Amino acid sequence: MSDTSIKQILSGDYPRNSRLARWDRRIGRTVMNLGLFLALAGAAVAVFDGSFSSYIEFPKGVQTSFARHHWGYIDMDVVAPGFREKLPRNVDVWSPSLSAAVKNEHPDLTTKALSRLATVPDALILVAIIWMLRGIVLTTMGTGTPAGDPFIRPNVRRLRIISILLLVTPLIDSWSQMAEAEWVSRALPKNVAYAQFDFSSWFTFFGVGALVMVLAEVFKIGVRLREDVEGLV
Repeated sequence: MSDTSIKQILSGDYPRNSRLARWDRRIGRTVMNLGLFLALAGAAVAVFDGSFSSYIEFPKGVQTSFARHHWGYIDMDVVAPGFREKLPRNVDVWSPSLSAAVKNEHPDLTTKALSRLATVPDALILVAIIWMLRGIVLTTMGTGTPAGDPFIRPNVRRLRIISILLLVTPLIDSWSQMAEAEWVSRALPKNVAYAQFDFSSWFTFFGVGALVMVLAEVFKIGVRLREDVEGLV
């Protein structure tokens, strides 16, 4: 450790069997395993139809809740007529709706199915993406003495799967939002529920998915070039 310069530490240019290299691999595996565990925990909560939320509220501090609920939009003009006149003069609402956690204490079979459709698909996509990323990271770092190698055909396949998952995520998320809106409408009176859909993330997912697909092709070319070189030796 004392013989290793700051430049080597920042660039990662130190012997593979050194203590720093072993710590690099250990930290990388720990981070990926922790991410996978959290994603699986979130998927399990969704499958069992639960919801966990945590936020900081001043001056009360950290507020947490674990219950069966979904975020819905309440028409304030219906539930609180004249609420605008009670607001301070310098406060104006941008929308007549209020975002709130809507609970359903005694859901029927249809409501239970809608609740899971609103959360499980997105959670499973996240688990799949993290699983693929974990495989890429582990093959890149390697294990023990053998050096890692990111340019292998399994990583090309993993990147393609990740890109496909990212490209279909907006569609699946739209179905989940529709299921959640229907869930909320069943939990509230018909004239109170307010459906609202967010499509702002569509272009982000499509763009990132396309970039990952390009990266997969770059990895494919790298694998092919290395196989050609090895064939000439």
